[in-house]
Amino acid sequence: FAWLPWLIITLGLFVAHGTNNLLNDYTDFNRGVDKDNYFRTQYGVHPLVQGFWTNRQQLTWFAVSGVLALLVLVALALVLFVDANVYKPRLEAAASETLGMEVSFGGRLGIGFFPGLRLTLEDVHIRNRGTELASAKQARLGIDLLPLLQKKVRIGSIALKHPRISIERGLDGRFNVEKPGAAGGMLPAVNWANLTLLDGMLL
Repeated sequence: FAWLPWLIITLGLFVAHGTNNLLNDYTDFNRGVDKDNYFRTQYGVHPLVQGFWTNRQQLTWFAVSGVLALLVLVALALVLFVDANVYKPRLEAAASETLGMEVSFGGRLGIGFFPGLRLTLEDVHIRNRGTELASAKQARLGIDLLPLLQKKVRIGSIALKHPRISIERGLDGRFNVEKPGAAGGMLPAVNWANLTLLDGMLL
């Protein structure tokens, strides 16, 4: 049973139904259909008839719920029709260029949306100066949503599951954490506050 598509569809139907109810309440109230003696107000809350908020607030909530329903629809389309593994070579190349080292993902890639947009990578390996610097059974990257609207990718959090980090010094006196071709150049700065290591090992 595929839990993620089921959950997205259920959430989407719930939000879409609420959006439809907000629109119906607005139109029926302004047409004079929903009144104090109308049966709709006898079994449930009608925010306009009972004066909980104004027409403008009703339309605002309708727009908000409509946008949420659209986002759920986009998420469902991504899960059902987009294969994240198509982008694996591009992602490996981008990560390798950023670190100045060889980065590879042996397993499949996955996309998640709860509690936020995240990318799951399996069997992650980082090699440098002929040795394996780090490996992890699984890596989860939390992607910030707002920068995506500007076509920018910003990683808000990194979680490594069962990481194995091995720091070694070569015969030339340089460590394998140093970027090749740079005199003493180390790895790029990382926001360690957003990095989580789960059940790892440092050698």
